[in-house]
Amino acid sequence: MSGESVKVPDILGINSATGNWVSSDFETPVIGAHNWGMMYRSSANVSIRAKELADELKNMLDGKSGKLEADNPLVLGKITALSGNYNMARQLQSSLMKSIKDTASSIIRNI
Repeated sequence: MSGESVKVPDILGINSATGNWVSSDFETPVIGAHNWGMMYRSSANVSIRAKELADELKNMLDGKSGKLEADNPLVLGKITALSGNYNMARQLQSSLMKSIKDTASSIIRNI
């Protein structure tokens, strides 16, 4: 048996040749000038969406996307939906950052 390599069965996320974990594209560091780290990668899409919602809400409230009809239930519904979605995106962003920070702190503390 000595000298023989043991073949690891095909398991999703495991390199069958080495038995090591395979890192995802999300975990693999970006090479180049825009390597802002995993914290950025984890929340970039949420930040982009939050900005889109905030810009649309501001344009609507400023009357840039048409006349602001504050007495129109459809307009009020859209404003309420945009505001709710914006707040949800910011809460999600905050929760992601806190989760990553807490995980990193725990790892550092246990080293």
